[in-house]
Amino acid sequence: MDFRTGQLAGHTVARVGYGAMQLEHTDRQAALTVLRRAIELGVNHIDTAEFYGDGVVNGLIREALHPYPEQLVLVSKVGAVHDGHTG
Repeated sequence: MDFRTGQLAGHTVARVGYGAMQLEHTDRQAALTVLRRAIELGVNHIDTAEFYGDGVVNGLIREALHPYPEQLVLVSKVGAVHDGHTG
């Protein structure tokens, strides 16, 4: 993994993280396994959002990784409004 890093809120994070958006379309057990394996392989930056699967993705992240590793940075988006017509 390319560990060129940047600073985010005082944490050193990889420039490339794991995008969790597609996890809502994955078998639950497979999603949990993928998240855990990503951390084992050194991923320390996971991108998510409340509106990914109406909160399903955040629940998967919590179930797979809580208590969160100290080096893990969860990056999220806020303020988006889900209008029911878009994904």
